[in-house]
Parts: sequence; structure tokens; C-alpha cells
Amino acid sequence: MGQAQDIQHIAREKYNNDTTHPDFKNDIEAYKRGVPVAYIIGVVPFLGCTIDVSYRPLIPRPETEYWVEQFIQTLPIRSDATILDLFSGSGCIGVAIALHRPLTTIHFADNDTNALRQINKNRDLHGITQRSRTIKSNVFSNISHTSYHAIVANPPYISIHAHDIEDSVTRYEPHNALFAPDNGFYYLEKTIQHAHHYLKQNGTLVIEHDPQHTQRIHTAGRDTPYTKIRTHKDQYNRERYTVLQK
Repeated sequence: MGQAQDIQHIAREKYNNDTTHPDFKNDIEAYKRGVPVAYIIGVVPFLGCTIDVSYRPLIPRPETEYWVEQFIQTLPIRSDATILDLFSGSGCIGVAIALHRPLTTIHFADNDTNALRQINKNRDLHGITQRSRTIKSNVFSNISHTSYHAIVANPPYISIHAHDIEDSVTRYEPHNALFAPDNGFYYLEKTIQHAHHYLKQNGTLVIEHDPQHTQRIHTAGRDTPYTKIRTHKDQYNRERYTVLQK
């Protein structure tokens, strides 16, 4: 969107087009300083869910929404699977799965205290607290369940040396949810190396990544007990996520 469209979007979504509201001017000034529209409005749509971002987690992206929709379509309507949403951030992935497959059990895991607060708020808002739990964990450090049907992960995968990131992203979104060492591969590798220990036989790991990581992901996956590894493109025709089956 351009600036005019963004301002119209804020007016419509947050103020019901009442631009005389006393907070509207302050929000527009914040927008002009670079604060992301999602943080100003406070919520983001994601696969039919309304994801609260009031604790300023990583803002859900359309690329993530795309592959999560593809993943949900692989789950039977009556699926009673137990799924781990790793590096959960806002909780958008697990919430969407839970809403579209109401028999699933979702475990959300993140190492950031703010993210955990955000996840719990979205669990409450979407009425899934009875069939979900939140775990403070650095990757798999506090994960005790070892028979997940699937693990879905959107880890930090931008190189810490990247210079082409939008200013509003680097200034306002959480760096620990964006950037990783080893040219962005650090958490991807850790996840691939250890996820199979927590999956049922025939369980799957679905992991989001940058196109530049595809070859390294396949190499790392071949060194572990995954039987099938397949990379898929997003809606922009870029290699965006890989499915590894145990």
C-alpha cells in the first residue's frame, strides 16, 4: 500500500472512518515515523483469525499465511493431531491450525517473554486455551512431548549482516524473531537436527526459510532420519518452506 492507502486503512480498521477521534492524529504521526500499520491498528488478519499484536511480536506475513493454509489442507477435517508451533511469536500459525481443525491440540513454544504473553492473549481471544499450552523454550530445550504428529516452525532466518531490510522492520519488530547467525541458518539447522526426536513415525516438520537456504536444508535433512524432503514455493514463486517427513 501507499501512504494514502495506509492512512485510509488505519482510519477504517481502527476508527470506523471517524478521523475526528482524538487518537487518530497521534496514530498518523506514529505511522509517518515508521511504526508499522499492524502495530498501530493492533491486530492482523490471518487465515480468518484476528491476531492481536499488542505486545509487538513479529508481524505475520502473507508468505507464512500461504504455507500454513497449504499445511492445514493436508490435515483431515476430523484430525485429532497434536502439533508443536515452534518459534511461535504471535501464535498466528498455531491459532489458525486450531481454528480450522477444531480437534487438534496445539503446543506453542517460544523463548521470548513478550511472545509468550502475546501467544496467551491470542489463545484466550480465540477460545483455544483448553486444547493448547504455552511452553517457554529455546528451540527444543524445554520440550518434553516426543510424539507430535507435526512440528511447524518459522524461526529467525535473516542474516545478521543483511542490509536490505526495510527500516520499519529493523526499528520496530523484534530482532530475535528476525535475525540469526551463520547467514541466517543457525536456527534452521538446530530445528532440522533435533525435530525428528519429537515427531511420531511418519510425522512431519514444516519449516519456513529464505530461498537461499534450500540447498543447505536438504543437506542437513539428509544427515538425519527424514525419509522425504520437499521444498515448496510461496505465492510469489519463491522457495519458501520445506516439508521433512520422518
